[in-house]
Amino acid sequence: MNNCYKEFLGYMKDVQGVDNKTLVCYEKNLKDFNEYIFGGKADTTFEEIANLKVSEIQTKWLNRLKDEKGYKSNTLNNRIITLTRLYTYMVGENYTTVNKGKLIPHYKGDKKVKKEISTDDYISLLEELRKNRDKNFTSLRNWFMVEFFLATGLRRAEIIALDIEDVNILTGEIKVTRKYDEGVKFGKERIEYLPEILLDDLHYYLSRRLDIEIDSDAFFISTHKKRMCASNINKLLNKIADNNGMKIHPHMLRAGFSSNTINSGRVESYEVAEAMGHSNKTTTLNYYHKSNTEVLKKVANSNMIFDKRQDDNVI
Repeated sequence: MNNCYKEFLGYMKDVQGVDNKTLVCYEKNLKDFNEYIFGGKADTTFEEIANLKVSEIQTKWLNRLKDEKGYKSNTLNNRIITLTRLYTYMVGENYTTVNKGKLIPHYKGDKKVKKEISTDDYISLLEELRKNRDKNFTSLRNWFMVEFFLATGLRRAEIIALDIEDVNILTGEIKVTRKYDEGVKFGKERIEYLPEILLDDLHYYLSRRLDIEIDSDAFFISTHKKRMCASNINKLLNKIADNNGMKIHPHMLRAGFSSNTINSGRVESYEVAEAMGHSNKTTTLNYYHKSNTEVLKKVANSNMIFDKRQDDNVI
């Protein structure tokens, strides 16, 4: 792969904390881009990419993929997103002043009607998992992980990187790190808070997690007593989904946190975006200001999923 693409991918991994699955997707799309635009040349430069016209990118690459390979709109839009990320990096490194990826209109396809998961659905799911949490540690972990996802809106990679010491059992403060690799945590960091109503649940989970003697300090561990990986979490959620007749994946739980917090009417969307660690706040830039502890706690305690737990003092 060309040095310029390697430089971009290295930045996305080491600085932005992008996971390996996404990096593989970026690499595949950039090889595809380089093949169609530059004939697969091995020494393509950022300057050459910067000098491309938007129309060239569309006619030589995207439209050919659509016409010759029959790629659907989602696949083509995925290419555009990768290119936009590349140009964003190039703008930051002063290779260009224009992000041409943002100038390429996305392809429109048939919109799929997404099945909405209601607040009551999430509440029922947590109640069902809660009933079975004392069967064994795996059941306990499954219940609290889903609750943790919905209560914080953390990304899967952030859940994986979480250590016991990152969570304050008294205040519910959570130090969130995006990336974990061979014992080293790096990438963006931020602070979130667990809803106050869930502090007893936190204590309940940690008291049993700490009873397990393993070398890892990971907050959530696999059945093999190791730090969980993306595959572990996906399989776990798929099994829970099958048992409860609903589709569940990490991003859906993150969206559940976002929608149920914003729809409560107690916080502004920009406050939720800040708590969730969104790097792109295009819909809220005019109202954005630096977050503080009070705002983060307000967000944490505004999730409608946990409203019905206010009078529940059972651990």
